[in-house]
Amino acid sequence: MSINLLALQYGLLIINMELYRLHSNYKVDVKITKYLINWYKSPSKEQQILQDFLFPFWKNKIVLAEFKIPGSKLRTDILNITDKIHIEYSPDSTHDFSEYFHKHRLIFIRRNKNDINKMEWAIKNGFKSIEIGQSDLKQLSRRFFWDNFNILL
Repeated sequence: MSINLLALQYGLLIINMELYRLHSNYKVDVKITKYLINWYKSPSKEQQILQDFLFPFWKNKIVLAEFKIPGSKLRTDILNITDKIHIEYSPDSTHDFSEYFHKHRLIFIRRNKNDINKMEWAIKNGFKSIEIGQSDLKQLSRRFFWDNFNILL
């Protein structure tokens, strides 16, 4: 993975990054500027709790949110480019089949396969990939990240 700082245009930093496509050994150049995290906005209340916790530690780093994986429609939740850490937030409902959430088993299996694909893509691109569950939100601390993932915040 390489990061190229291209230009300073109209006061905005344009950042390009070379990443592997999903299920491919082909690398592509991706403009990541539009995916820079907005620490004050998140797709869910639970993910906002995670972002609020990470903010003091990662505010001066290049962090992406809802990054679209090249060669797919999949999106990562949080991608720390500086420290090469990929975080996926998973509500408890994603680990057990529920007819209410998944309608039928094929959707449940497809969603789990998508989660595995995201983690494999992150690892292939040199990121440490971790999953934070809903029950983990109450335990968030520097010690939690060290004890569970060997990540020093």
